[in-house]
Parts: sequence; structure tokens; C-alpha cells
Amino acid sequence: MSNSAVISENLVVGFNYTLTLDSGEVIDQSEPDLPLYYLHGHENIIPGLEKQLIGLKVGATRKVTVSPNEAYGDYDEDGFHAMRRELFPEGFVLEVGMLLHLNDDESNEEMEAFVHEITDDEVILDTNHPLAGETLTFDVEIVDIRPATAEEIEYGHANLDEHGQD
Repeated sequence: MSNSAVISENLVVGFNYTLTLDSGEVIDQSEPDLPLYYLHGHENIIPGLEKQLIGLKVGATRKVTVSPNEAYGDYDEDGFHAMRRELFPEGFVLEVGMLLHLNDDESNEEMEAFVHEITDDEVILDTNHPLAGETLTFDVEIVDIRPATAEEIEYGHANLDEHGQD
């Protein structure tokens, strides 16, 4: 795509980034020569970041600050849940910090939870995202913009293997 393309819906965007917390601590960043790719307009990245990238071109840089309500939400003190240890399969190795994908039997919805604490009888799960309640600052540089394929639009995410961008 030409360098005049601007970020908008159904375009695949590649960007380099550094993510910091309010404290200035760098908690994530793209690897050199390995930008993050996403399909714009398909909720592949947090909403507050995606909104701030609209209209940028290849070569653009921007510092984007995202509040918790447009990132991973507010921290919920009621987000902790105890499960009986016996509910986990025998031999299943649990570790503090481990991410679990669980199904709610009542709503049949999948949810993510992190193992917060393990006792002899219970496993305490935290349904808060590790970055819940945090204001996030991204320093971004747009390095690639291209049209999405029909398949990418259908599936709602960038297919990097087809384009040698993995």
C-alpha cells in the first residue's frame, strides 16, 4: 500500500511500541524488526489505543495514554473466587500466576482467571486482568499499513503467515 494510506477499518497495521505504566516502568515492548500487527476495527488491541491510531500513516509516531476504562477496566476487589482444589483434574499442575481458561457452568461463557493463591483445599482465582486499574502509555511508531484480505476480514484478525510477517 502506498505511504499515503491512513489507518482505518479493515486495514492491517504493523507498529512498534513501548508500553509503560504511570511509574515509568516499561512492562512490554515490541522486539526490533518484529512489529505488532493487527486488523484495525476488529477489537484486536485495546480500544483506547486503537482509537488513537486512526488516521496515522506509515512513519508516524505517537505517545498514547489509555485510561483503565479503555484498556483492561478498573480493578475489581470482588474479582477473587475460591474453587475447591478437588475440582481440578488429578495431576494438573497449578502455579501462582498461571492463566486459566474456565467455563462458567451457569452462563456457558468462557472466562480467564489467574491463580492468585493455592492452599491444600482451595485455589484462589483472580478474574482481574494483571493490568486492570492501570493507566497505560504507549509510544508507537507505525511501520506498515496494507489492505486486509477477505479471509482476514472474515476471521477478524491479521494472517501474518501469508505475508511473511510472522
